[in-house]
Amino acid sequence: FNLTIDELETDLEKLLYTVKHFVRLTQEQRDRLKESGGVVAEYIETFEKAVKHPNFEEGYNSWRDLNRDTEAAIDFAAEKGIEKGIEEGIAKGREKGIEEGIYKAKVKIAINLLNKGYSVADVSQDTGLSKKKVSLLKKNL
Repeated sequence: FNLTIDELETDLEKLLYTVKHFVRLTQEQRDRLKESGGVVAEYIETFEKAVKHPNFEEGYNSWRDLNRDTEAAIDFAAEKGIEKGIEEGIAKGREKGIEEGIYKAKVKIAINLLNKGYSVADVSQDTGLSKKKVSLLKKNL
């Protein structure tokens, strides 16, 4: 997750940014993020209260460890999501390529059958192409 504070649009992006960068945020940046309200504002307000607690250092260390685990989980999920997207894109591309190849083969077969004198109806039935498509192919011979 590598967006800058100016690139944040959704509440989820704002929350992830806040969790990742909280200890480095200026008060002005915290106030800006709190303006979005909801869970982001609650997170910031809760953490600001925690800083004032006598056991803050112990709590902070626990939070920091949890934050590192959260960041690692987010990065892992993003990486897996990208991998899955690429795999799905490749699979769809293959599928489309196969479909196009089958279609081109049907067209070649239709042209060959038309050249041998087969009727539009017979070519349509044998290739699975529509009569309209076969008629267009015949017209362009």
